[in-house]
Amino acid sequence: MEFLVSFCLVKFTFKFLSNESRLSTTRATLISLFCTMFEVFDVPVYWPILVCYFFALFLMTMRRQIQYVPTSIYPLFEIPPNMAVYLPDI
Repeated sequence: MEFLVSFCLVKFTFKFLSNESRLSTTRATLISLFCTMFEVFDVPVYWPILVCYFFALFLMTMRRQIQYVPTSIYPLFEIPPNMAVYLPDI
């Protein structure tokens, strides 16, 4: 795919193809439907496990972005000068 960005042609390539995405989604759905037919896989799930699972998935998917932050020239948190709150002198 090519996009016109500020009067120059930029080549845009996808890292993850839609066919691979459809295949992995279909495979995961079929496996989950198959597992619901047996009581062996009927394991109760408690909310602390789900919270830990969420944080584990978040850290695994955001690892590259989190590692990039210290190398970037932009600070993590910065209040722009025009938005700074000035407290009056008492």
